Amino acid sequence: AAALSRADLFAPGMPARFVHPLVRNAVYERITPSDRLQHHVQAANVLASTAAPAEAVAAQLLHVPPGAVTDAVDKLCEAARQAAAQGAAESTATYLARALEEGVERAQRVDLLVGLADAELALGRPTQLAHLREALALATDDASRTAVRLKLAHAGFWWRREEEAIELLRAALAERTARDDDMRRLEADLLAIAIRSPRLRSTVQERLDSLDLDGEQGAGARLLLSMRAFMDAARGINRLRAVADAEHAVADLWRDRESAQQSIAYGPALYVLLFADRFDEVLRLADAERTDARARGHVLGFADASAWRAHARYLRAELDDAEADMR
Repeated sequence: AAALSRADLFAPGMPARFVHPLVRNAVYERITPSDRLQHHVQAANVLASTAAPAEAVAAQLLHVPPGAVTDAVDKLCEAARQAAAQGAAESTATYLARALEEGVERAQRVDLLVGLADAELALGRPTQLAHLREALALATDDASRTAVRLKLAHAGFWWRREEEAIELLRAALAERTARDDDMRRLEADLLAIAIRSPRLRSTVQERLDSLDLDGEQGAGARLLLSMRAFMDAARGINRLRAVADAEHAVADLWRDRESAQQSIAYGPALYVLLFADRFDEVLRLADAERTDARARGHVLGFADASAWRAHARYLRAELDDAEADMR
């Protein structure tokens, strides 16, 4: 290393590193492909044995073929978890896609596909649809199938495949026997998508009118409150109940951020608040979501929250600010 430093190839100090990426690339390209592959394998093993950061090990694994390094999946998954925690969705997707190239058991493949689809959703990539469909085909137990169907339905909603999303949620509901909060959550998402279809709107209305809702029953019940509030507002009836339902639904759901972020049925409550001129409340929620989405590297979440903020500012006649949010 000292000799290479004197030759102006390595920068002074430790760890050893090239003085410039161009120098590194020139040296790298002079190594034969077979030797290069072997060096990456050795580097991955050395780094793993010295408890190096997971991303350093994963960076080497990206350059070696499947099966070349023991426990490669575990190392790639750990790097993906750390990247996700830092909001680095691009790195998360890269590591999980590489892990899928290794030989993994069926259940683990389902988990990897779902994790990759989550990262792709954050990046706004439609490839998540294919990965979730594969995960659904591989899932063997009811709980896994329900979870994957819910994610695939959400993806279908975002990518304008509403009919597929509706059928997925109907299938998920048909597999459940207990009328619990998870079932209410599935139904809320089904109604949130179905209400967009003119042929299903009256069915959605009849279903919501028939429900005896109590927001204390859980997040799923509050999502149904969100839907009932929207339906009341759209028909111009029960104004006080609609606003109360919307405020209850959004306030409680935002204390359970995971439920709010993973459901499309909380958005209708925000519309009701806009209709009722509760602009400050919508702006507060949109600002919180933008901050969270930025921290998670969630492109689609940030865009969605920005749109809500722009809508509220537009209705408050703050046109310059609304335009800035939409850019």
